[in-house]
Amino acid sequence: MHSVANGAAVSQVRPATQRRVEVLELRLRLEAAAATLRERACGPSGGPRSVKARLLLLLASASDIADWASVYGLVKRAQDAYRWSSDALHGRVSMLNLPQVVIEEWREVVEEVEALVCSFPSEG
Repeated sequence: MHSVANGAAVSQVRPATQRRVEVLELRLRLEAAAATLRERACGPSGGPRSVKARLLLLLASASDIADWASVYGLVKRAQDAYRWSSDALHGRVSMLNLPQVVIEEWREVVEEVEALVCSFPSEG
């Protein structure tokens, strides 16, 4: 959809398309955080290859059993967001037009993962 304002074409992005772009952005941020985590935990050439497995490395940051349970919950939510975002982006779920509340929940999870990755000590 394009409209002309003052002689210039202005692109109008539909809300559903904008939400899918947001989902893609969150997925890419989760992949980047998982890659950084793998490098910090295992060095440049080691460690798990899948994003879901890399996220499990966050468990090493837990200071005690209560913290471990909290981090494990975050890992599971991040893994779920990663899986569901893939399904939504590839049209494998009926909910192609994701509600904004779901995207905001995923955003919170991604931000928590990013914060924990930033505080994760580097290998060595």
